Amino acid sequence: MGENPLLEVDYVITNYSENTLLETLEKLTIKDIQIIPKQKSVGLFGKRGVDGMIKVLTR
Repeated sequence: MGENPLLEVDYVITNYSENTLLETLEKLTIKDIQIIPKQKSVGLFGKRGVDGMIKVLTR
């Protein structure tokens, strides 16, 4: 996992400012979270997925 992974919240890619991932996640009411490794995220999203991906479902 890199410093700025893609963030998917409720099936929508969500933008956040660089190096603010933890602050962004703290604002969510998380029901489920999945870490998608770099290899799979690059396969799905090309170079956008180079830092991996975090998938979040909220309540």
